[in-house]
Amino acid sequence: MKKKRGKDTEKRVVAYWTKRAESFSDERRKELRGALGERWDKALVDALGAEDLAGQKILDAGCGSGELAILLARHGCKVTGIDLTPAMIKEARALAAEEGLDITFEVMDAQDPDLPANSFDYVISRNLTWTLTNVEKAYTSWHRLLRDGGKMVNFDANYGQMTRELQMDGAADEMPGYEHKAVLEELFEEHKAITEFLKISREDRPRWDLMTLMRIGYRECGVDVGAGSRIYEDEHDPGSAVFMVQATK
Repeated sequence: MKKKRGKDTEKRVVAYWTKRAESFSDERRKELRGALGERWDKALVDALGAEDLAGQKILDAGCGSGELAILLARHGCKVTGIDLTPAMIKEARALAAEEGLDITFEVMDAQDPDLPANSFDYVISRNLTWTLTNVEKAYTSWHRLLRDGGKMVNFDANYGQMTRELQMDGAADEMPGYEHKAVLEELFEEHKAITEFLKISREDRPRWDLMTLMRIGYRECGVDVGAGSRIYEDEHDPGSAVFMVQATK
């Protein structure tokens, strides 16, 4: 029964992001071509830590409309982007074509990617894990996909907990810039309902992430809780809550 509930929730998540795909892609298109995109590019390059990224094999897990994949492809990386929502993959392919970049995008479950073990130098992700039904499974799968010495970098925030807290005190409607409130009201209600079910929404993040990564067998695990404030430069933007978790296989 628990497995069925998880699959049902995944279907709801896909349906939600299918409805949001076009507007979400428009937001990311503007981001890529502005100052925010430049700050995301710097955050990525700093996090990966390689002197030369050209030729590095990178998996963008839960790539959405492909913005991180595009930023890395600009540096000459060989990027594969995967997402469970076909509409998002369609948007990612279109955006990469606009940029004239050769990126592989595939519809695939980021929690259990059907990809060869030890095949990537880096696995990256942005704003994905807070939407997953089984984050530990995702972290375990990513560990399998990394070559020895490869690095996992996850940008995320405790958006689930934020939503729960706002819902309890009735402040969600008034929160400036809360991105999911910018969609149609019925989609926002669906977002809240999904968030309420997800176990990750009740975890103490990013402490939970660090403990989980160490238990899986990652090395050199660390967290940067100030990542979002440097990228977004606006304490009222929900993006300022983004933390970065990184670990090495």
